[in-house]
Parts: sequence; C-alpha cells; structure tokens
Amino acid sequence: MAWKPLHLSASAGAHLPALLISEAFTAASYTVHLTDLTYIWSECLDRRDIIRRSRAEDTSIDPSDNEQLQILLHAYDSRESIAYTRDHILTTLPLTNAQKERVVEDSLRGARAARRAWPTQAMLEDIRSDARRINIPTLVLSGERDQVDPTARLREELLPCIPDSQLQILSQVGHLPMLEAPDVVARAARSALRDPAAADWVVRDPTAARRWA
Repeated sequence: MAWKPLHLSASAGAHLPALLISEAFTAASYTVHLTDLTYIWSECLDRRDIIRRSRAEDTSIDPSDNEQLQILLHAYDSRESIAYTRDHILTTLPLTNAQKERVVEDSLRGARAARRAWPTQAMLEDIRSDARRINIPTLVLSGERDQVDPTARLREELLPCIPDSQLQILSQVGHLPMLEAPDVVARAARSALRDPAAADWVVRDPTAARRWA
C-alpha cells in the first residue's frame, strides 16, 4: 500500500490535520484508504456495489454503462481528456481561449485521487440531508443543458429540501455557468440579493450572456 499526501484547498487545510491517502481505481472497483496517522478510514466497492449505490441514489450518470464510466474515470487524466470533457460534457456555450486553458490548468492541479473519485464517489453522494439544514433564502441557478446536474433533478430532489428556495434556469447553459454566462450569473445574484422574493425570472436569451453588464 503506497501512501501520499492528500492535497487540500487552503480553506479545508486550515481546519483539517495533514492527511495521507492510498487509492486504487479501475473500471471494476475502487479502494480508498485515508489516514491522519492515528486512524485509518477505508472504503472499497466493486462494480456491482457501485452500480447498486448509483441506482439507490438515482444518480444522473450511470456507471453501469462501461463506455461512459471509462470516459468519466479518465476525464481528467490529460490535457486532451480534460479538453474533451470540457467541450462535450461540461459546457454548451463557447468559452474564450483563456477560459478553456483555465479549465485545463485547474483540473490538472487536482489530486489524482480526487479526479478519479468524481465518477465513483462524488456522483453517488446524496446531499439532501445537508441541504435540509439550509434555512435562509436560497437562489438555485441551473444550466438548461447541464448534463451533470440536470434541471429536472434539481427541481425534484434539491428544491424540496430547501423551503425558501427559488430556481432560475439559464437558457442553453451547461454545467459551468460562471464561465459560460458570467454576466447572467452576476445579474441573477444581484437581483436575488436586492429582492429574494422576486428572484423567479428565467433567462431565455442565450446572447444575454454576452450583453448584460
């Protein structure tokens, strides 16, 4: 078993001890061990259990589709695979060259274990219990063409968990609205902050992402 440091964000690292991780991911199973040098936490699922969990949690991506799973497992392995994921899964509106490069560089900075954990763990996680703890007015922005977190799923599973929530749909936008339509996101946030009760409009003009200030 080979151990290596688990790289955390600055905010997470400020509250957590130094951690070591050992992991092995394949199309058939995954095993993850995490330690703070006092305790060891482990999880190991085979293909059948991964599929069973995905069905129990009704995930948006089906790991029983081997071709899809292979794409997801290797989505962040290289510049080429990241570019493919960016252009065919994460976005629908065009990005600038600078934005495209930023996505690649940010993705490559992530720990390999984190990149592999996305399809096998993060996509299977049920966050509804945490969402039910939100007790303030909440604006939920959804890309109309988001393949990762579809609008229908947010409407059916997330919004009922947050009593005082509003859903706003961003027309033709994918999974990265902050890059695809930054002005639309900024305008929606400003509108919600000014008057949370009135934050119920739907963006229907895709060119507005380039016009609104």
